[in-house]
Amino acid sequence: MIKEIEILLRKLLLNIYLFFSKDQQKQTELKLSAEDKILLIRLNKIGDALVTTPLLKAIKENAGCTIHVLADRKNRFIFENDLNVDKTYQFDKDTSKIKRLRKKLESENYKAVFDLHDDVSTTVTLFIGSLKIKYKVGFDKDNRKIFTHLVPRPNPASTHIVERYFEFLKFLQIDFNLGEIRIIFNTGGKSEQLAKKFIENNFKTPKFLVGINISAGSEARFWGEERFKKLISYFSQYDVNVLLLAAPDDYSKAKQVAANNVKIFIDKEFRNFAAMIKQLDFLFTPDTSIVHLASAFEIPMFGIYVKYKTENTVWYPYNTEHELVVTEEKDFSNLDADDVTPKLKSFFEKIYYG
Repeated sequence: MIKEIEILLRKLLLNIYLFFSKDQQKQTELKLSAEDKILLIRLNKIGDALVTTPLLKAIKENAGCTIHVLADRKNRFIFENDLNVDKTYQFDKDTSKIKRLRKKLESENYKAVFDLHDDVSTTVTLFIGSLKIKYKVGFDKDNRKIFTHLVPRPNPASTHIVERYFEFLKFLQIDFNLGEIRIIFNTGGKSEQLAKKFIENNFKTPKFLVGINISAGSEARFWGEERFKKLISYFSQYDVNVLLLAAPDDYSKAKQVAANNVKIFIDKEFRNFAAMIKQLDFLFTPDTSIVHLASAFEIPMFGIYVKYKTENTVWYPYNTEHELVVTEEKDFSNLDADDVTPKLKSFFEKIYYG
């Protein structure tokens, strides 16, 4: 109830702000060069950051400009890890910190600021609206008044989020090939050595490696211990090694699922976790940021998704072999293992025997 009231108050604040805001004069062209510096804003979670990485790469390679990103505490490390980002700032919801941040960003003399939020964020709208930056670019959505340049927003019910971001490239007249697009994440040599050493120490015989991730960041997307046990049993009919993956907070659940028969990999460092995903031959996971690592490393992935009260396309792994089971209920409570196995069998055997 408190959360619902908070959402209503934020919407009211946004509507009041937009009502009294002056509509920016709209322009149609913006060209970038190597001498320019731009700011891109993308707050929220890890997955929200990962899906922007192909856009950053295309801008850097084609325009050669300096790229700064304003990120969230939760996803800042994704941009700091990205070789296409020259500097990363963190947004903190503290009035004094916001004032200092605004002053610092305005001193950078950016040519333009880009709002990479697919939906309307009250926080981001108020912040961008207050910035003294000449050009402001964003999707054509309900906060369009604050932007000097509008980018068409494709229908989210039929367009993947990565493809929606490439509307910014069309706007900037930057050529790209959708078939070559991948999410980008650099694991680094040390993390890859750690992952390979773990596999060598825990699996005596090298085999096709199946990873089962049980963590998804919310109880609504936890499939249940007994269902994951059935999944492990299903894979036992093949000559494979099975590795259970989980976030540190889900260690107790992982132990129950593994039941001393399956190896568990848990690491609080996302880079190390990503390096382990890179070693897999096949991944089973609920909808979470790990999905995008499957895209980055071209790992065939089978996913289970909750699509509750929305028409938007789920964020499946882009340009990577995948298969999905999607429930339109609020959680996985009615999605049994038997509902998943037929589709999983067909897809897995295509990869395994292929």
